[in-house]
Amino acid sequence: MRRLAILVLILASARSAGADSRSAAIQMLSFPGGPTIVLAPDSLAGAVNVGIWYAAGARNDPAGHAGLAFVLTRGVFSPNAASRAALEGAGAAFHLSVTPDLSSVSVTLPAEQLRPGLEAMAGRVATPVLDAQALGAAIEGARAERRQREQQSPLLPGFERVSATLFAGHGYAAPASGDDAGLASITEAVASQDLASRFAPARALITVTGRFDPADARSVLEKRFGVASRGEPLKPPVIPKFSPIEPRVDGGAMALPVAVVLAGWRLPPGSDADATALEVLARMLVGGVSTRLDRSLVTAEGPIVQIQGSFERRADACMFVVAGALSGAIDTTAIESRLTGEVERYARAPVRESDFQPAQRAIESELLQRIQTSEGRGEALAAALLLEGSLDAFEQRLGRLRALTPAALQRAAASALTADRRTVVWTEPAAATEEGQP
Repeated sequence: MRRLAILVLILASARSAGADSRSAAIQMLSFPGGPTIVLAPDSLAGAVNVGIWYAAGARNDPAGHAGLAFVLTRGVFSPNAASRAALEGAGAAFHLSVTPDLSSVSVTLPAEQLRPGLEAMAGRVATPVLDAQALGAAIEGARAERRQREQQSPLLPGFERVSATLFAGHGYAAPASGDDAGLASITEAVASQDLASRFAPARALITVTGRFDPADARSVLEKRFGVASRGEPLKPPVIPKFSPIEPRVDGGAMALPVAVVLAGWRLPPGSDADATALEVLARMLVGGVSTRLDRSLVTAEGPIVQIQGSFERRADACMFVVAGALSGAIDTTAIESRLTGEVERYARAPVRESDFQPAQRAIESELLQRIQTSEGRGEALAAALLLEGSLDAFEQRLGRLRALTPAALQRAAASALTADRRTVVWTEPAAATEEGQP
């Protein structure tokens, strides 16, 4: 009850305040041949966050080198061991993130540690260092992390097979962390070339968010990069054209004791108003403990024993995937028709307010809670600027979410949840071990 009360207060105060009052204090700077800087002070924050961001990920990994952005981010942009140890000893916490669209390394620090933290992070942007040892360790780290994720999420290969089918010929077809062939292809020459292009200093964005003095931050940055000028809005990425989608794919065997069917839809880009509507629909269908698909598809007499789903917001095109675990006799045609039909029915049937509003409010509260932290605010500003070309993009997204109606959601579903945007992947259970075998 206490958590619910807090969420209600957050929503109420945010709605009454309108636009984020902290936005007026934001400064955007640029340096000749150097990075773009966003300074977003917040006197009420408990810490300061410094982030390094690049519009690099699976979306634009070089062909044949899936996972290169992931490897370079791991191996190059964290401070060296001595600087990192000193900062961690002073209370710093580091975070690395590589998505299909963005790569980043950030550190959250006590406010009094701004100067050493910013100097350490800016130094990696100005003079990124790559050597054979660091590259090898980063590749092995990527492999280890991928093995760990597969062990923790047995459905991961199935979701990746859906993505590969929906985005054939596009970078989204490969996992952000790479695949075996892509990681094996990464050499020093390949990494150095990419470091000089996608990760050049002029393509970096540095965010400083939280409790700090902008004058202190600016003095550190100007000492490193020269005299700053007022930054200009960045150009958002060009949305590509996609290939037709193969409607049905054999996903092979997965490390599960049951067969699984996965249905996926390629949706509009994250900046599109319909993406917000479809994110709410996805939350209605698969978000939470008891969802629409659970109630309609998981029945005592049916073959579907469990439902999972995932909505992924991406710059070029979002993705929605639903997976059903199966048992007993399987009629593939009937199951496929029932699963896809239950999702696509919202293109035809009116959406009930009682289903719509909780999903809408849950997403809004999560977004608002996230930007209350210095790290979350830095992430929101970086994504808005690098992927949509405007620092206002996050607030515009909130505005679209708040203005959304059930009728608008149904119109978005009718446009996006169609057979030509959908694929179905069938997988088999892992082969049963022979008696007496481990």
